[in-house]
Amino acid sequence: MAVAAFLRLFNLGLGDPLGDESLLAFRALGMMDFDEAEFQTTPLEWFDPAIPKWTKLSFHDHPLGIFVAQNISMRIFGETPWAFRLPTALFGIFSVLLVYLIGKHLFGEKSGLLSAAILALTVNHIFISRVGLQESQLLFFMLLSIYCFLKSKEKDFYFILMGIALGLAVMTKYTGFILVPIFISHLSLFRREVFLKSQLYIGALAALIIFSPSIIYNLKLYQAVGHFDFQFSYIFGQNPEVWKVAPGKAEAGDLMYRIANFIPNLFNSSSWVFISLFILAFVFVLINLVKTDNKFQHKEQNSGFREHRLRRSRKPLFCSENIIFLILALIFIFILISFVGPATRFLTMFTPFMALIFGGAISMLGETRFSRKEMLMMIPVILFLGFELFYSLNSQVIKYPMGKKFWTYSNLRYENYGWGYNELSDFFKKELSSKIPAVSFTPKYRFIEKIQERFLGAPKLAGHAPYYGLIIFDDNIDNIGKLWTLDRLQIYHSWPVIKADSYFALPNKEVFENKYFVIPKDKTPLKKKGLTLSGRMLEDELKTKGIQPIVIRNSKSDEAFYIYHF
Repeated sequence: MAVAAFLRLFNLGLGDPLGDESLLAFRALGMMDFDEAEFQTTPLEWFDPAIPKWTKLSFHDHPLGIFVAQNISMRIFGETPWAFRLPTALFGIFSVLLVYLIGKHLFGEKSGLLSAAILALTVNHIFISRVGLQESQLLFFMLLSIYCFLKSKEKDFYFILMGIALGLAVMTKYTGFILVPIFISHLSLFRREVFLKSQLYIGALAALIIFSPSIIYNLKLYQAVGHFDFQFSYIFGQNPEVWKVAPGKAEAGDLMYRIANFIPNLFNSSSWVFISLFILAFVFVLINLVKTDNKFQHKEQNSGFREHRLRRSRKPLFCSENIIFLILALIFIFILISFVGPATRFLTMFTPFMALIFGGAISMLGETRFSRKEMLMMIPVILFLGFELFYSLNSQVIKYPMGKKFWTYSNLRYENYGWGYNELSDFFKKELSSKIPAVSFTPKYRFIEKIQERFLGAPKLAGHAPYYGLIIFDDNIDNIGKLWTLDRLQIYHSWPVIKADSYFALPNKEVFENKYFVIPKDKTPLKKKGLTLSGRMLEDELKTKGIQPIVIRNSKSDEAFYIYHF
């Protein structure tokens, strides 16, 4: 747990908020379902200014779970990547504890410890615990639900706790539904008598109640506009006009493309040693599962013992029921990934189950042929864990990796790379500290006006000084990188932010006493290389006036942005 905490919390603010992380955190800040997406508008935009109250029950593409967690964290710790990543880091840390408890329940103490150690050290889970995405929170509640499901064999009350955790998993992300077929399949194979127990249905009702805000939201949305939210409309093939472009869906490709890219993406999202050894461990588990079942079938035929007596006499790690549960989980998650696509973040759903199977296999190996040489067998295990620690540190914790990609660090490094947007954000945080905008642009929507009034309330009470500032940017800057860095200042804090071409058409420019022109350099993600025509014109104009740019460097000391202050 201590190692897991270090690997997930140290340098947590490292790397820029890009991609979906930026889209989630931007909306979580004000619990506002709006992120300036041109091709994926939201009900707030459709219904403004008479926005129905039911729109607060969900967002148009995800349930509320991750947004609530990030909003609470940012209210406490401020508008920083560290703050909105903190919940996912904490969920990741406690997922390690849950894997220990599950592994201990399935295969014994040593297996639980080893499985937890693997999850604590593997780069795949460290990555998802260090970015503000749903999967870390989702996995925590999935594992909690699984632990309660397994404990229900001892006490029926755990079915109710299982349902509560399941509801929280689905309220984090709809893919949490995958637990339902896993549980039903396992009960159908091994515990059919449970379907007659009331606690199971109370647990199902608890999950339904927790998920009910999203159900009501979708029903009301369908009633109002004739289709469900972004995810369910895609599943049911509704293709509403407002979401003709489905970012993330088209990139997933067809079924054959997804399956073909599954293994390559799996290697890209974990260390090559972990994946290679897991494949060996999985084959070993399958072979021993078949051997164990054959052995006990033979004993049953010759001794006449009842099957449940034989099953009780077996050691827990050889129990086919436990192994089959993990195999069922992997199968159903694979089916899910085949549907949604093998994106790196989705593949993290495999990691806890891979760690559990790996831990179970090592325990099997120790209990079968190497019981007298257990310490000798631990040497390669320790070497493997040492490599995982190095690989994860190199891929996620240190600022920039050493060695060659794939062999010494993962491609996951580029999911939260330090391009320089954090440094740009820090510049404006310092520059605009204790100030409020003296002049603001009128927003397009009334709901944005309301949230600006709310966010400006505290600074006004604190006596922050009015500041005649204007932020100009070249439109070649990456839109997602700009969202958290610059658009957040405009949408939430009322600072005037405009494109370079809009600046030339702006009347009364002289009212702004302090103007900042932001130019992204080639070391940052760009729409295309170089500046726009308006950006070049403005920069040339400032150069002729002898104005020198402020250089914003990323943590590698590369030039990331120029800021002309005039």
